[in-house]
Amino acid sequence: MEPIVSGPSHEKIIRHVLVTFLVAAFAAAFLLDGYWGYATNNARQLVKSLGMRTDRLPTPQPDLTAEKGHRLERELTTGDSLLAAERLLGPPAIVQDNHGYYLGPGGHLRIDTRGGRVARVTWVDGIHTETDIALQRLIGWILAGLALLLGGATNARAGLNRCRSMLSRRETH
Repeated sequence: MEPIVSGPSHEKIIRHVLVTFLVAAFAAAFLLDGYWGYATNNARQLVKSLGMRTDRLPTPQPDLTAEKGHRLERELTTGDSLLAAERLLGPPAIVQDNHGYYLGPGGHLRIDTRGGRVARVTWVDGIHTETDIALQRLIGWILAGLALLLGGATNARAGLNRCRSMLSRRETH
């Protein structure tokens, strides 16, 4: 008597592949937002609020975090030379009137000047904060791992079924 070997139906395989594809697509979307999209949206929002054109956006400094911005608020005091700020951060990404803007992924540092001297330093969170960005990245990596698991599980099951089928054929001959 020949053993009956049954594998997954075509419908189940297609459904599993589609779910894997959807999870991978969502992972890519979350990772894109976390590594590029949210920081770009923050820059676009600042440029737009300043009344500038949004077709050429300045690149955020990845190391300018909210923590560093708040520290600079305390360290750069009124009357300091603007050169002190530029030594720490380089030239501002945007200069408008008496304001210099340094962009970070989760917000921007605004330095108001008067006569080449620091008048006020303010960190402003963007519409997408660093927490939002970190959460997007975390969810993206979790979904990417899940997509790999789902894809691997599909391949492993298909391979296991092939092995069973081959073994059962050998036993019957």
